[in-house]
Amino acid sequence: MSSPATQHHTITLKRGGTGFGFNILGGVDNPCYPGDNAIYVAKIREKESAAIDGRLKEGDKILQAGGVSLVNIQHDKAAQVFKNIKNDVLILQIERKVRNCSTYFYNQQSTYGTNASQSE
Repeated sequence: MSSPATQHHTITLKRGGTGFGFNILGGVDNPCYPGDNAIYVAKIREKESAAIDGRLKEGDKILQAGGVSLVNIQHDKAAQVFKNIKNDVLILQIERKVRNCSTYFYNQQSTYGTNASQSE
């Protein structure tokens, strides 16, 4: 089975009272998934900048922050990139997995022999 499709997005966030409103996890020294060294959005903090904006999602892969690549970087160095952002605007380049309902349905139909038009 092939890996899910992805979309790339540019998201601009304004700094709030406690930062940009999200936490990260991952990195080459602490991968989230075996063989995947990416930096991911771990948590969107309620009522903070990222949550209010609404575009950044938990599980998004962060490719770049403030013009700095976060590809193949240690977690602490990625965290430092965010701490070093001096202006009140952060531009993120992210990658997001896309769920394809038709592919999901096809796989379910193939696996279970069901059809959406059949009643149960």
